[in-house]
Amino acid sequence: MAFVFLSVGVVAAAASLIRSPSRDGSEMITSGEPSSTAANEESAETFLGFGTCADFDDDYLYPGPDVCTVNDARQCDSCIPNVSSTGIRSCYDVCGTTCDYAMAGIDDVPDYAVNISYTMACAWMAIAALPTTCSGGYTPSIPTSNNFEPNYDSMGEAPVVMSEGVQIDNCGLHAICTSCMSETGELNKYCAAVAGFYMRGTNSSMVDTNVAKVVLNDQAFWCLEDTIQRIEDGTFNKACDLTKAENEPGHC
Repeated sequence: MAFVFLSVGVVAAAASLIRSPSRDGSEMITSGEPSSTAANEESAETFLGFGTCADFDDDYLYPGPDVCTVNDARQCDSCIPNVSSTGIRSCYDVCGTTCDYAMAGIDDVPDYAVNISYTMACAWMAIAALPTTCSGGYTPSIPTSNNFEPNYDSMGEAPVVMSEGVQIDNCGLHAICTSCMSETGELNKYCAAVAGFYMRGTNSSMVDTNVAKVVLNDQAFWCLEDTIQRIEDGTFNKACDLTKAENEPGHC
């Protein structure tokens, strides 16, 4: 199953959203007309289920070698060479250079690799640019956030989000806020589609941010022309299949 380390909450069911252009021309999701990719909430932030991205967008704290490296190192085993995937390309092909290789226990470090971890953010940024990623044109870059107030000087000051007694990882929250939310609180439509797909398949109101890496290892499903087109026209309402193995397209 894909849910290894709980990171962020998303909505509970089908929703009402509209699309509007972001600053870079990609389509974002906001409250409005019904869409199968969203949840019945008033805004993109409540759609994600953890409050406000302003509390988790401080680049001073995340990502970086002192904070999110530890979290990403726990997850890099799904973004290494020869990882199980459903297609020719995998998470490693898209975001492999963004792992902290030493902490992830990877000995064969490519010359071009960087020893700073922003793998989670890379994966969500790749999803936000899904058509480009599917064509092999996505290039990882250090993420930057809006850094809205309030700003926090330490992790001790930053808010803590709990779900069923489990603390949600702030690095995962920063990653999705950095990658999927516009400065006006709009949610990227590809991120919304991914969130809804895994939430529906597991009948859950919370989704692990690590499903971003599951997506990159399941490009046989997410890069299908039908999948992309349905997300584009707002009719994507599929759910992941818990009965499928990790090497089968559309698994959870």
